[in-house]
Amino acid sequence: MAHTSNSPQISPGYDHFDLWVMEVFQLFAAKWWVWLLQGLIFYAIIGAAVSIIVLTFDPETLFSVLENWGRIVLVPRDKGGVYFISALIALIAFILLYPGFFVTALKQIRGRDVGVGDIFAGMKYSGGFLVLSVIYLVTYLMTSIFANIIGSIITDDPFFRSIIANMVLHLALILILAWEFMVMPMLMDRKEDIISTMSMSYHATMKKYGYFVAFIIVLGLIMLAISIVGYFIPYMQLITGLFTVSILPIAAVVAYERTFAGYGNSSTPKMQLDEPIPPPYMPTPPVDEPVE
Repeated sequence: MAHTSNSPQISPGYDHFDLWVMEVFQLFAAKWWVWLLQGLIFYAIIGAAVSIIVLTFDPETLFSVLENWGRIVLVPRDKGGVYFISALIALIAFILLYPGFFVTALKQIRGRDVGVGDIFAGMKYSGGFLVLSVIYLVTYLMTSIFANIIGSIITDDPFFRSIIANMVLHLALILILAWEFMVMPMLMDRKEDIISTMSMSYHATMKKYGYFVAFIIVLGLIMLAISIVGYFIPYMQLITGLFTVSILPIAAVVAYERTFAGYGNSSTPKMQLDEPIPPPYMPTPPVDEPVE
């Protein structure tokens, strides 16, 4: 039966900030080879799809992009159509593959065996992810306009206006992302339509909104620090890229599972899996440890 409550039951004592952050990285570390290989497949398929299109129609510009990797390369105006098609193909590949990270994290946190092939198991949820992505894109565009207006009001200096606009943009996006942070794992687990799922996520996160905002900010700062380290160490950008692409789905699943199941209790998963549900993944704390 569909879940219709806009006020889903939240597990008492779920909000242990340090445990959430630690569990995200413990889940990654427990199956690091699966996550890295999934990330490699994710980037390889998107990169191959784009490269085939561009190589077919405009090989010289593709080679120029590869030679100037990490720098801004302007696409010739007369080649814009080729790159539009390439971007569209990359977007389709992203929509089809990225939900697989959430499926993998849900299976792992509940003690199931996970494998590299789980990256393809999320394709059946790509419709909901597409809707969510469109909503995020529209939100990003509207927020960008708002941020630039704020920057223009505060200062006329182009440099400081850009800094202020970016700060306002990222803060606004974090505040909005916190509302819908659990949508994807909730969509997969509860089998609801996307609108009902977004409503449930919103009502759940608003019960302790500042907590979710802080969780996202801390994870973002950690991933930023890792990315900066990778930028300055030769050949580490690929590794850090493979790492960061999987952290957000893991974090969303940890937030969802612990919000509704807490620690030491099993949630009521509705994923259509063949064998019985084992106890959830429990890196911390021990089951008998009191949680206040």
